[in-house]
Amino acid sequence: MEKRCAKPWVGVLLMAVMLLDLLNTSLETQAAYQQKITILLGESRTISLGKNISNKKYQWSSNNKNCVTVNKNGKVTGKKKGTAVITAKKGKRQLKIKVTVGNQVDFIIFAGQSNMSGGGNASLAPTVIPGAGYEYRSVTAPNTLKSITEPFGKKENSGNLNDQNYKLGSLVSSFVNAYYKETKVPVVALSATRIGSSTFFWKDTLAKETKTRYRKANSYLRKRKLKIRHRYVVWYQGEAEGIYKVNGGAYTENTKAIQKYFSENCKIEKFFVIRIGQYYGTEVESDNEANLFDEIIRSQTRLCLTDDSFVLVSVKAASYGKESYNPEGLHLNQKALNELGEDAGKNTAYYVKTKKQPSMFDTYLNTWILGQ
Repeated sequence: MEKRCAKPWVGVLLMAVMLLDLLNTSLETQAAYQQKITILLGESRTISLGKNISNKKYQWSSNNKNCVTVNKNGKVTGKKKGTAVITAKKGKRQLKIKVTVGNQVDFIIFAGQSNMSGGGNASLAPTVIPGAGYEYRSVTAPNTLKSITEPFGKKENSGNLNDQNYKLGSLVSSFVNAYYKETKVPVVALSATRIGSSTFFWKDTLAKETKTRYRKANSYLRKRKLKIRHRYVVWYQGEAEGIYKVNGGAYTENTKAIQKYFSENCKIEKFFVIRIGQYYGTEVESDNEANLFDEIIRSQTRLCLTDDSFVLVSVKAASYGKESYNPEGLHLNQKALNELGEDAGKNTAYYVKTKKQPSMFDTYLNTWILGQ
């Protein structure tokens, strides 16, 4: 009887299928074992095992349900501070993900006028590192925390803290990423901005409205059993005074009064100042060729270096040329906001870790600002 030989292509096909299966297993295993995630107490987040890998094909379990629970879709929820190992099982494959639940945050109010509101382009802003930053939306979502996305503070308009439809993309995402990389402590961020607002308006009105937002946030975080490690304001304001030639003395006294109010009413520890940039517009026709912001720039610098309540965390804006601004010459574009946020976030983290003024070269004043 004649013996038939298997067709050679069948063996090749079987080998290819086996190799593909091994490759898929390797990729899934690699994707899972690379994952270590941190969530906040009370937070829920769905684990990703990798691109195009369906969570529903796995059986999920937690080795510490008192700390972290997980549902059939791989959504974990932090129940108690601590760690748990989540196992995703499919057949003989077992993928493990370590989940750490934290309960400590740094609370930061991002306050100021239009360049803090953000007139950039949200699509060009960086994505916030998962777990690095959360927005407390006192107006639109007061009973939850949202992962920070751009435009930050969108629709958080109430009373006089109203940017209308101006918020288009801010520096907050890049700030939070840089801050978190250095501190490893997540930020809960609160938006408190008003386009065109002066220190006079802040001192008399806007600080009080911000206090209301702060108290709602503080109450919510306490209810969530989240501990606030530090309370700060990141302050980016002064363009209004620059345009309308408010003298440096008045600007300094107003800013000190605003800081004192926040310290007494919101337990704010420090004001981190992002110094304003130059002006390339023509809003004040008689001053087209003048540097309207010079006195405010110098006043902000002097204030931060002589008063311990203030820390200068970026002078980069004053080094930007006209190409870094949007067409009207007052508001920074998204690329500049990203750079500015990263610079300020890194320098703020430096102060938080060392309690020292960060060193930086000031190209506008042509001098080094040296850490203390």
